[in-house]
Amino acid sequence: MGLKRIGIFGGSFDPLHCGHISIAKLARKQFNLYTVYIVPVLDQWLKGHDLFAGAEDRLDMARAAVTDIEGIEVSDIDIRIGTPTYTINTIINMRKNYKHIGEIYVIFGDDTMETIGNWYRSEDLSKLANIVFYKRKNRNAILDTNLYPFTSPPVFIDGPYIDLSSTKIRNLLSLDLSVSGLVHPKVEEIILKRNLYGRIRT
Repeated sequence: MGLKRIGIFGGSFDPLHCGHISIAKLARKQFNLYTVYIVPVLDQWLKGHDLFAGAEDRLDMARAAVTDIEGIEVSDIDIRIGTPTYTINTIINMRKNYKHIGEIYVIFGDDTMETIGNWYRSEDLSKLANIVFYKRKNRNAILDTNLYPFTSPPVFIDGPYIDLSSTKIRNLLSLDLSVSGLVHPKVEEIILKRNLYGRIRT
């Protein structure tokens, strides 16, 4: 197998929803990616933020959501390492562990544009991977691109504004409302069977 162009889409995925899947599909098509890897983070990585489901539950939900989708896979590399990791570490570790990887595209929400310059070894990110963004904010919202640290202009995934979030999913579940059509049926099955999110209000 020759080297393949791949995407890395990291996040808490608490839970992974249909909006995430749409983003991965759009990125795969636009940038001609062989595979987009969904990479759930380990719990400790988001210190100061609430993660409501454990690492294994989030990993299981992500795997269930993509099991029948061509070109989208789940990597447990961040969770398997067992310690907090930074994006730069994920990129390096993916390349070490997946020998077929050539060019890498890393997918972020556009809200990270204004903070990515403060990330660990941010100056190396654009040297090791192509950075692309999906629109989490309304298209009419103005992003402060002056805070974007890289010399090349930001690249966006073509597609609609994704008006869906894991917070919205959790809120619906906490009110015993249906999330049918918002998450994969197998994800909903795991949530209900394991009683995830049911008593949480965010």
